[in-house]
Amino acid sequence: MTPPHLAVQGLSCGYGGRVVVHDVDFTLSGGEFLCLLGPNGVGKTTLFKTVLRLMPSLGGRTLVDGEDIAGWSRRMIARAVGYVPQAHTPPFPFEVGLVVAMGRTAHLGPLSSPGRDDVLIAEEVMDSLGIAHLAYRACTEISGGERQLMLLARALVQQPRILVLDEPTSALDFGNQARILDHVSQLVHQSGMAVLMTTHDPNHALRYATHVASVDRGGRFSVGLPGDMVNADYLKETYEVDAGFVEASLANGAKARLCLALGRTTSSHSLTRQPRR
Repeated sequence: MTPPHLAVQGLSCGYGGRVVVHDVDFTLSGGEFLCLLGPNGVGKTTLFKTVLRLMPSLGGRTLVDGEDIAGWSRRMIARAVGYVPQAHTPPFPFEVGLVVAMGRTAHLGPLSSPGRDDVLIAEEVMDSLGIAHLAYRACTEISGGERQLMLLARALVQQPRILVLDEPTSALDFGNQARILDHVSQLVHQSGMAVLMTTHDPNHALRYATHVASVDRGGRFSVGLPGDMVNADYLKETYEVDAGFVEASLANGAKARLCLALGRTTSSHSLTRQPRR
């Protein structure tokens, strides 16, 4: 039997020995889109960084295609996993096209620079995301939304089997949100890529995800089907809103279930507590 692209087993993560998220178990196979929900400060980004070995785990392990990545080099991880962080401030005014082409680094030899084929891959990805016109712009002089598109392009240029997205639409307008998520969803269906994404919008999970995971305020992790996970009780407990659901018709004739926030509930959580990263 072919192992899943990504398997997380009993993972616990946090800072300075303090556990933030614990007992994380899930698998992600090619063609699956797992959306991670949860309120601010519960450790979603911490979980992602631990899965990617950007932070040491406090227990458990991560496997890619059945192999424990604890001993993998950064280059080996980059060949398998593309990562788009939540926020990025470029330290140097590199041209956007060059930043995107840097995604090919994991496929190049020592001291090598991108060749013609690598440049063509970068150009094709930028064109597919609608940012080809930014190729010669300094990355320090573009908008936050354009920078997020640039980072997604850089990750896709890696040609990864797994794509990890940390709130990729947070800086994008409504139209670009749909463009990006439609594009990622198409990659999932056509190329067999596996996608793991955090979002604050439950409708992204209902519209695009094959599975939904959540982290609650106690650091407990759970996963299930979108319709089972995203319900009125969950939204009330997690986001302190009363919610209703409607069925919408998509352009292809399919139906989509979407949620609407109907108003705030009485808050039982302090807004001044120390947030988790």
